[in-house]
Amino acid sequence: MASCVACCILQQDAAVLEPSPAIQVLFALLLLVGGLVIIPARRFLTRELLDREPPTRSAFLWIDLAGTLLAFLVGQLLVAGVLDHFYPDLEDLSEIGTVNLLGLTAAGFFVPAAYVVFAAFSRAGGLEQLGLKSLTPGYRLPFGGLLYLAGLPMFLGLGALSAVLMEWLGGPTEQGVAVLIREGLADTPWSIAFFAVLVVPLFEEILFRGFLLELVTAKFGRVQGILVSSLAFAVAHGAAAALPIFGLAIILALVKLRTRSLAAAWFVHALHNGGTTFLIWILTLIPVTS
Repeated sequence: MASCVACCILQQDAAVLEPSPAIQVLFALLLLVGGLVIIPARRFLTRELLDREPPTRSAFLWIDLAGTLLAFLVGQLLVAGVLDHFYPDLEDLSEIGTVNLLGLTAAGFFVPAAYVVFAAFSRAGGLEQLGLKSLTPGYRLPFGGLLYLAGLPMFLGLGALSAVLMEWLGGPTEQGVAVLIREGLADTPWSIAFFAVLVVPLFEEILFRGFLLELVTAKFGRVQGILVSSLAFAVAHGAAAALPIFGLAIILALVKLRTRSLAAAWFVHALHNGGTTFLIWILTLIPVTS
């Protein structure tokens, strides 16, 4: 969904001349430089909104990574079985409808997410590391929301840079799921918002920030944990949005590590998806001119 809004805006008026690649790159770099505001903003917000961060024990094990990957494969097999049973002649996933597709995506994520939650309950300190027990006193949700706003220039700059790179490389400029969401919002906006804003982000936060980020951070350090979990999150969303999604994942990782709260990361993720979905919906209401 990250690069969809810009594409929608450009499609509203075919007569608008697209800026040259050099201008687009310059604009992207200016936004990225402006995104450096997140560094002092994070320090200020931490000082003003959160208390001292307590130490946490390492609860997850590397065998949990294998278990999570196996559970993910099981989830995908179950989804494939459902598709084969109800849609035996399916040629294109878009044929099943946006809501059904988002529901199946959520179902595929549910199995590995359920394994991670089970593992957290089974390990000493697992709930604290997953982020289901409060460890950091303070205003965690406001901290996450304000840090997200401070990181918007970086996120938008990566989105603009991604659009230029995809155009140069001849790759996709828009996520397939973003296209389906835009097409389905006119018919079932609330159902789409339920899955895209609440359900799927929850499962993704359990897997990427609650589990993978914490596992790698505990073994190798924060920088490595942020990079590995953010890269995995970006790859999972496809080439069209990999760069801006990578930037979003960094913000989500910073929120999770500093607040020690899965809810705070989920809130920021839902805020992002909700804002993006709302903008896509608004842009679909604007008539296209030729």
